[in-house]
Amino acid sequence: MFPLVVDDRDKPFGWGWNHDSPNFDLSDLSVPEALTFALVEQHLDKSFPPATLDALQLWFKSARQALREMDTGAQTNIWLCKVRTIAPMQALLVPQVDAQCQREVYDALMRDRQLKLSYKKRDVKTVLVYESVHPLAVIQRRPLIYLVCLFAGYDDVRMLAMHRMQAAEMQYLPSRKKTGF
Repeated sequence: MFPLVVDDRDKPFGWGWNHDSPNFDLSDLSVPEALTFALVEQHLDKSFPPATLDALQLWFKSARQALREMDTGAQTNIWLCKVRTIAPMQALLVPQVDAQCQREVYDALMRDRQLKLSYKKRDVKTVLVYESVHPLAVIQRRPLIYLVCLFAGYDDVRMLAMHRMQAAEMQYLPSRKKTGF
């Protein structure tokens, strides 16, 4: 009845909740809640830090399950087929973003820490290493994600394309802020 797992390598045994199981909640998701989570998953997936998305996966799974259990002709399921977000520009091929690199960048942005970045500029064969990057914000212009930042020793705001980042490492130094940004 409950998706419990046991780690029986040592005594006493360790018990835990299976991470792939749906949320255990005494009340099911309501129709508005399920619809909200379904739309968030479809349209805002690139706007959340990866750790937050990881934490929301059980809610997304519960929402999909709740919507599946509804009548296929239900207005909610029909609504999901009728709503789309289309970028106001020519459709571009989606560039591949290194997931670990994105995770480090988002984590540094959230914690106000500096980054060390390996970055490959367009039309340049060598990878540049920026020792001290101060993240300010992330901009998503579908399908592209940009890091808005300051470089060490400079006060002008720069934008770096996330898909051009080869490696990112969060430093344990606080990042600078741009006055009025």
